[in-house]
Amino acid sequence: MSKNTSKISSDTGSSTLRSIVGGHLIGLENIKVSLSISFDIINSEEEIWNISSHIQSYDPPYKCEKFYGLINKRGKEITPIIYDYIYPFYEELAMVNKTHKFGYIDKTGKEVIPCIYDRIYIVSDDLLFAGNEGKFGFIDKTGKKVTQFIYDYNVAKFSEGLIGVQRNGKMGFINSIGEEVIPLKYDFVDDFIDGLAKVRLKSKLELDEKIFKSQSELFIIEFNSCKIGCIDKKGQEVVPLIYDEIGDFFEGLSLVGKDGKKGIIDKTGKEIVPPIYDDIETVFYEGNIRINWTNGFVKVNKNGKAEFIDKNGKEILPVDNIKIEMIFVEGGTFMMGNSEQYGVRYGSEQPVHRETIADFYIGKYQVTQAQWKEVMGMNPSYFKGDNLPVEQVSWDAVQDFIQRLNAKTGKQYRLPTEAEWEYAARGGNKSSGCVYSGSNVAGDVVWCKENSRGTTHPVGTKSPNELGIYDMGGNVIEWCYDCWRENYNATQDCSHRVIRGGCWAYPYTAARVSSRDIYFPNLSWYTIGFRLACSSK
Repeated sequence: MSKNTSKISSDTGSSTLRSIVGGHLIGLENIKVSLSISFDIINSEEEIWNISSHIQSYDPPYKCEKFYGLINKRGKEITPIIYDYIYPFYEELAMVNKTHKFGYIDKTGKEVIPCIYDRIYIVSDDLLFAGNEGKFGFIDKTGKKVTQFIYDYNVAKFSEGLIGVQRNGKMGFINSIGEEVIPLKYDFVDDFIDGLAKVRLKSKLELDEKIFKSQSELFIIEFNSCKIGCIDKKGQEVVPLIYDEIGDFFEGLSLVGKDGKKGIIDKTGKEIVPPIYDDIETVFYEGNIRINWTNGFVKVNKNGKAEFIDKNGKEILPVDNIKIEMIFVEGGTFMMGNSEQYGVRYGSEQPVHRETIADFYIGKYQVTQAQWKEVMGMNPSYFKGDNLPVEQVSWDAVQDFIQRLNAKTGKQYRLPTEAEWEYAARGGNKSSGCVYSGSNVAGDVVWCKENSRGTTHPVGTKSPNELGIYDMGGNVIEWCYDCWRENYNATQDCSHRVIRGGCWAYPYTAARVSSRDIYFPNLSWYTIGFRLACSSK
């Protein structure tokens, strides 16, 4: 911290040194001393320096002292070097310590608040908390008393116009002019945040202090014996004082604990999730304990069994029966798009360009109706059959499915990107350059208009491609994650999403690996389904 330090040894009389260190060499005349002076910048914008002097005598009476003062960049003395310590400036004031008493000086060196307090610090733009002999109160920045010195200490930060204080073991809130806005009747209070403050009252549990080994242990037991709720700035109970714990509100919701069970409340005190769970998963984030929402769901535990609930408290049972087979696709570089295949050329497939793909996983099959029902509890498909691909699902509905599936499985499934889809359809780094996914003969690998007989078919009944992936060119068209572009050089239009491949109702030309189309994300059709992807297994 020290920017510059110089040492001076002197046999001179005290007159010269007295002018430097403010007269604190009384009794050291004509005695050899060592003087060290160091400088610390404590206000860089205005270049105010803190100068400290360390004086030590080597002959009786062996006096050793250190004093502080302020000088400006030209060396002009702002304050005499008389303080035990000078703290950095906070806005216009700096705390100083003189003979073990505290006060504040301004940037001219004037003691705005004299050094007469055992404890003092700034709590707001207008207030300081100060006191002596264990009794404290509030003063303004001129040193004028705002309240009587009757409080034990302040217990919460000044926030939203109120500060928590304690007197005779009870706590409440006062405002900036010293009015007790919320009576001092609580055993513990926290800061106001977004209009609410957590407060505690001791329960009727009788505590035998003799059984506790330490005062700190007693404090913890007493704290845990309190019932906690929330009050507003008028002192009205918004959340009743019936809980054993309340977490930090985030996005309007907070964890609560009651009689050993966990639940969730909103900021009106409504129990969104009643406290019936053994545990609700939380995360420590930026100093706060928050509910660990993942894709709109949180993991809970009841009777030793893990489950998931959404933000409405609806229970979603874990997936026990669903099995999604994924194929590893080694990354690589390929030429995406189409110049001309079998005389077919579409502008949306232009220009042919180089794409590099990282390793990923993609579904071996299209998502089936059985899988959709296991997660969503219903089947929207036009054609019915557990092993048929699910269809009549919008892009938006697929996102909801993925969120629920991820919450149930702990995985990170997603839709494939358009580039990933085409790379996998072509066979990845095992590609044999086929027009369709795995063959140059459409009927070998796809269900399309020419062979479907007007319906979808069970997944995996045609031949796979080079990677072992089925139905990438037909049966149902597949949603991709990407926003639509009219061609690969065009700007994105996120009012539409990309769909890839052919289907039971389209001719075989739509089953080409480069074929691409467009649809509204909020609409569904009985020709459109999807398959899953993920970055890691």
